[in-house]
Amino acid sequence: MNHFLTFASKEWTEHLRTKHALIAAVIFVLLAIANPAVALLTPVILKENAEALASSGITVSEIEITAMDLWLQFINNTSTALAAFLIIFSGTFTKEYQNGTLMPLLTKGLRRTTIVHAKSAVLVLLWSVGFWCYFGITYGYTTYYWDQFVIHSVFFVGGCWWLLGIFWICLLAFFSSFLKNAVQVIAAAAGVYMILSTIRMLKTIQPYLPMHLEDSHMLLTGESGCASYLPAIIVTIAALILFYLCSLILTKNKQL
Repeated sequence: MNHFLTFASKEWTEHLRTKHALIAAVIFVLLAIANPAVALLTPVILKENAEALASSGITVSEIEITAMDLWLQFINNTSTALAAFLIIFSGTFTKEYQNGTLMPLLTKGLRRTTIVHAKSAVLVLLWSVGFWCYFGITYGYTTYYWDQFVIHSVFFVGGCWWLLGIFWICLLAFFSSFLKNAVQVIAAAAGVYMILSTIRMLKTIQPYLPMHLEDSHMLLTGESGCASYLPAIIVTIAALILFYLCSLILTKNKQL
């Protein structure tokens, strides 16, 4: 436990020193502010440019922005935030191998599995804090400006996206256990995303895929209930556990 805490503290300090944590925090905050800003400014911008648009043959009717518009924007921006997070921290696991800093630590008794545990825990913490702050800011703005009673299962939607982030972190740990650098890791993750996105087009398989958690707009509108997402949640949890266990096994046997 002491080794875990020591290495986790070292990882946390490293992310602060390299400004990775700061960059991720800025992205989360900017996207959270952008959600209500876009919703509030869109009608104003269209109204101001109504005459110019009319001269081009485009008629602008009265636009009413609702809480639903804001949460749909939240979903779109969350995918952007998750992609940015993964790119920023894609080298978290591989940098130790590239820099050759693992061997001195291992000779002092630090286990390879402890390294994976510590790095993963810090990434999960960073993702959790960033995401739920992002969610909280969006929720606060929506409550202040709009009526939220028309929105369904908003916290369940947030939980689905949070779980999806954990899934991708475990996938990063898995690919990092046998790939050499961050570029290869993020390319492999992108390949998995494209494969899952392609398979998702099969309607019979879609409800069981982790990517189904991205389709949470149907929850917000009430078109789907929370129970219909339980198969995807179960598969996602099983997959992330499997990927994580494989990363531990492969890291333990990896040649340095």
